Amino acid sequence: MSIQITLYRNQSEQIAVTKTLTEIATYTGILRQGVSIKTPVVQFQGDFPVTCNYFYIPAFQRYYYVTDIATLRNGYYEISGRVDVLMSFRDAIRAQTAIIERQEKKWNLYLEDNRFRIYQNSMIGTMKFPYGFAHEQYLLSMRG
Repeated sequence: MSIQITLYRNQSEQIAVTKTLTEIATYTGILRQGVSIKTPVVQFQGDFPVTCNYFYIPAFQRYYYVTDIATLRNGYYEISGRVDVLMSFRDAIRAQTAIIERQEKKWNLYLEDNRFRIYQNSMIGTMKFPYGFAHEQYLLSMRG
């Protein structure tokens, strides 16, 4: 079966949902018989993809990490890959809404989190009321 494959140089970490890619080349290759969509093996003829570490197969609508590149005969190469689920499904992932339980820089003190230390220190402040109070006394208390 003939299939198109686009080779890239990936410069992003694996945990990044959207990767920074530099396109190297696009080839028409042949899939091995009984190939898996998750771990495809594609044979193609062209220049040796020495800087390639990532590829895309439009027919599968998935991006892949290169796991192996083998030299065959007469300028043919065989490239093996493992699916990158984050990049392949990045639009669906980014469209999700959720309550994030833990985040590195932002947190919500209204959600229970046993790993976040909270210190109970008294905060005492005085504030003058611009118009004062008529002959009554008030005690304002605020918890936060």
